[in-house]
Amino acid sequence: MPKSTKLLNTMTFLVNKSIYKVLGENSRTLSRLSAKYVVNYLDSQSIIDKNNLTEEGLKKAFIEEMGLADDLLFDDTSNNAVLTVINPVLMESIIELNKENIPITIAPCIIYVYLLGDLYNYKISFQKVEYDKKNNNTVWTFKKH
Repeated sequence: MPKSTKLLNTMTFLVNKSIYKVLGENSRTLSRLSAKYVVNYLDSQSIIDKNNLTEEGLKKAFIEEMGLADDLLFDDTSNNAVLTVINPVLMESIIELNKENIPITIAPCIIYVYLLGDLYNYKISFQKVEYDKKNNNTVWTFKKH
């Protein structure tokens, strides 16, 4: 595992655990705020054009520019929106947070789906993430409102 992957997993674990310890269940509101900030940051780095956001552009940014996973499969055809992350970089931190029953607040996949919700004009809220060890995928489920 590359050192940058270890660092990203460590930081994801530490940030989420720390936020939860300080804010408790109120920590969830930080995800939406983070999604707004990440758009401005990625635009400032010329990774995306915030004035012309598309699902394909976001997917390219998260996969090719940031190396989040091999692929991101988004399905919003039911009452839920589901993101399947193929060969995710963030795996160890997600497994550990789930073991400790700590809600995941700040993670690229949550931010990605919130951005898609904004793009498609519906509100969503993160429900759960599960790791499929057999296929090396994470499956993120969001409730659509």
